[in-house]
Amino acid sequence: IGEAIKSIKDDKMTINEASAKCNVPISTLYNRLSGHSSNPRGGTTILSKQSHLVYVIKTMQDYNHPVSNSNVRTIARWCTTELKKDIPDHDPGKDWFYGFMRRWSSE
Repeated sequence: IGEAIKSIKDDKMTINEASAKCNVPISTLYNRLSGHSSNPRGGTTILSKQSHLVYVIKTMQDYNHPVSNSNVRTIARWCTTELKKDIPDHDPGKDWFYGFMRRWSSE
């Protein structure tokens, strides 16, 4: 999105061109340019550095221990507890898990 916004502001592309080239909806570009939607969607970040979690998952897989959706969420909960970022009565849910998998799919 940043590249598209910069190209529009620098008069290198129209909104329609930037939308097509960067695969960003036109409405998103209009909202960002107008300042109506400066905050990205999503909840508060608790595990800002999730690379340790990725390392733990990879290590488990190296030892041929399959890691399920539930396992990843449990490990994430342990990490939040260890970091003293405990959220009472709230474990990482399925939405968090799928977002995590999308963010780290290259790993």
